[in-house]
Amino acid sequence: MVLTRARGVEAFGTLIFALTTQTNLTLVGCLGSAAVVIREGVQRPGDMDAIATSFLILTMTSSIVVCAGSLAMVGLLPMSDGERWLLALVVVGSVPASMNAQPLFDVHHCQARGVAVGALAEIAGLLVVLSLWRTGGLTLPAVGGVYATKWALVSAGQLLVYHTTVRKLRWRYCPADIRRILCSSWPILLAALVVVVPLSTGVLLVRLRSGPADAALFGLAYQVANGYLVFASVGLQVVNPHIAGPFGLHRGFLGKLALFASLLLVGLGVLAFAGGWGVVSLLLSPVYHAALLPMAWLLVAAALLLVARIAHMYLVRFDEGPFVLRTHLVSALLYAGGCLLLPPSWIRTGAAVLAPCAALVSAAACLWRVRMRIREARP
Repeated sequence: MVLTRARGVEAFGTLIFALTTQTNLTLVGCLGSAAVVIREGVQRPGDMDAIATSFLILTMTSSIVVCAGSLAMVGLLPMSDGERWLLALVVVGSVPASMNAQPLFDVHHCQARGVAVGALAEIAGLLVVLSLWRTGGLTLPAVGGVYATKWALVSAGQLLVYHTTVRKLRWRYCPADIRRILCSSWPILLAALVVVVPLSTGVLLVRLRSGPADAALFGLAYQVANGYLVFASVGLQVVNPHIAGPFGLHRGFLGKLALFASLLLVGLGVLAFAGGWGVVSLLLSPVYHAALLPMAWLLVAAALLLVARIAHMYLVRFDEGPFVLRTHLVSALLYAGGCLLLPPSWIRTGAAVLAPCAALVSAAACLWRVRMRIREARP
């Protein structure tokens, strides 16, 4: 919102494009290992030193390789200097973002401590952006620098808090654990890349087929839906260690999980739409009113993806990564194919409508598979 007021619609569209790119780079950099680390840590608490060391080695190596390749592409593609600096800084910031230590907190049921570090960094970043706005220094490279610094502070702060308040980080190199985490993670990584296609890829498709103005409108709707997805995911982190633990298959726990998830997703969804409507209607120019309808559709898609995320936790427990990958690949192909068939004049609304349709395919298939595996696991 601040960048929109300071630099206009096209600058906002450029920023949304950069942040969407960063999301995908971070997914690749972390190798989809978060859920696997939680599973291994809960089921093998005595090996936590080796698990944490393997997690940090894998994410650091992967994110640096991804960063190097992405910087080379940024240097070669034709774009303005401001956009090039923005993308370069966002790419560099994806390295610490990929090494986010939140899974280590999740293993020990200390999620709030890791989240608190992230919340403080978000507030600090917002204050810096507001200061730049007031002083006239809010440029695209400056915003990129703020985001990159914020991600670095979050990862460093989380590791420090974990080391001092949860469990001391001890180096324990174990090739077997590295191989185990990597083998379980790669299908989850590929699935994570395609599962967000119905939500985030719409920004890229609208930008490429309809221009930055429509991308800004769709991007605003996406930001609200993504914020809802992030906040709800934080709530779901509470149940992830329990799903991986000994009580995850009990009928009583499943009933409580269904009630908790329903209240969380519906409650936060209503608040997200109300907040988005308030910002668009009261604080932004009338041109952004066209973002309200895509916002509603994308919020529904985000809710369905969160249902699928709960199912993923069980499928990771059962080491069903390949099934998760196949399911989300079909969903992503349906979404991308549908968007490519739309004429450019329909792409903004059509991409939003197709998002919950594709997400429903993923959620339904994953829930069906979880139901089958739970039945097989019970005596």
